[in-house]
Formats: sequence, structure tokens, C-alpha cells
Amino acid sequence: MRAIVLFLIFLNLAFFYWASEFDSKEVVLETPKEVFGYKPIKLL
Repeated sequence: MRAIVLFLIFLNLAFFYWASEFDSKEVVLETPKEVFGYKPIKLL
């Protein structure tokens, strides 16, 4: 029982470390380009 609890704690720590690696990267979004013949959509 003790080994299972320690294993679950280790898994939680590993998951939080793994998730923090993705949080540090910034996502750069590109503005969409106009398509010939279509009007752009205006958000309200």
C-alpha cells in the first residue's frame, strides 16, 4: 500500500513537471490572409 501511494505521488510530480514544460512556450498566431472573392468576417 505504501509503495502504491509513493508511486502515485511520483506520477503527480512527473506530470506537473511535464505540463510546466508546455506552459513556457508562447504560441504565435498568424493573421488569416484574405481569400479572393470572399469578404472578411467582422467579429462583434
